[in-house]
Amino acid sequence: MQVSFAAQRPADSDVIGFVIQKSTWDSFVFPLENPEAARDTAKLARFEGNAGQSFLYFAQEGGRTIRIALIAVADDDAADYPRAGGDLLAKVQTCGA
Repeated sequence: MQVSFAAQRPADSDVIGFVIQKSTWDSFVFPLENPEAARDTAKLARFEGNAGQSFLYFAQEGGRTIRIALIAVADDDAADYPRAGGDLLAKVQTCGA
């Protein structure tokens, strides 16, 4: 599995992960074709941006179906980021990406 972090999304990526803090959840702007669907779907699943929460769903981007993963970390807690990375990898590996 190859994981990369980039300022711009590669056109062929099939998984997009967003790391979100509780304090920014309500104002987070998803760089997606349909950002409202991302937020609405997450809210339906009771994702609130609380540290340790995660959510994986499928969406259409660029005419393709991709996986979108939301991973929440604690505000101002650098130790949460490695855990978030592990959570993201676990979700991606178990879903066949």
